[in-house]
Amino acid sequence: MATLKLQRTAKGVIDSIAEDSEWLTDRQWKLAAKLAAVVRLPGSGSHNKQKPATGFLTCDEFAARGIRGLRKGDTVRLYVQRWLDANDGEYPELGKTVVLPDDEWPPTRTGTDGYESDEGLRRTIDRIVDKHGAATIASAIVDNRELVGQVGQEQLNRAITPEQRRDLVDKGRRSSEQLEQEVRGSHAALADHTHHEVELELMSVESGMRRAVAKKEQYPYFSEAQRARTEEALQRIGMLMAILRKDAGGMSDEDRAFLDGLGITT
Repeated sequence: MATLKLQRTAKGVIDSIAEDSEWLTDRQWKLAAKLAAVVRLPGSGSHNKQKPATGFLTCDEFAARGIRGLRKGDTVRLYVQRWLDANDGEYPELGKTVVLPDDEWPPTRTGTDGYESDEGLRRTIDRIVDKHGAATIASAIVDNRELVGQVGQEQLNRAITPEQRRDLVDKGRRSSEQLEQEVRGSHAALADHTHHEVELELMSVESGMRRAVAKKEQYPYFSEAQRARTEEALQRIGMLMAILRKDAGGMSDEDRAFLDGLGITT
């Protein structure tokens, strides 16, 4: 015959429940006894005239305390009602030693003891962890990619609301747009004070042209072959200058063919 010594105060009973929220099958009658000692159902039990003002709680009031596995009023009500059903409607008294029923904890069609309900699911997981160990279960979860993703999403949902996530996305987008504008502005400001690569090359070409003019003044005589080669070079320079004056999308097929002939791919 199993017995249970109840704490003398409702707070003591509630604290003991909160400290041991890993309730397994062989301890469910103990949990039922403790809950029935501090919770009162409306219109049931031999002590139903006792009011919450005397220190007793309703099922919803107890569920609101957020103790793992007991966060729903219906779950609390089930435990209390089963104690009353097994004890002729008698609530256990605080500070007394109660005899626990020898009967096996009865199943329920609503799935409270199985995995069909949220609380039953959590209790089933507790039993699996108790049998196989937390490390083994954690390893199995990590190996399941879909489950890992869902766990991460659930953690995110608990940490931040959908509205807050939308606000973060909006703030991120606005920050990205602002950063992009600032980068473009910085590039534009920098370009005003630095030379483009094309400018640098043209400055080199201009220097070479000045030297060519000086050489022509120094050596004015040209043979026919020299004059022909010089004219061809000037024509190529002229075409290159015309292409440089065009926008990137303004080149013609003739321009591209000319550049390809010079070994410049576009």
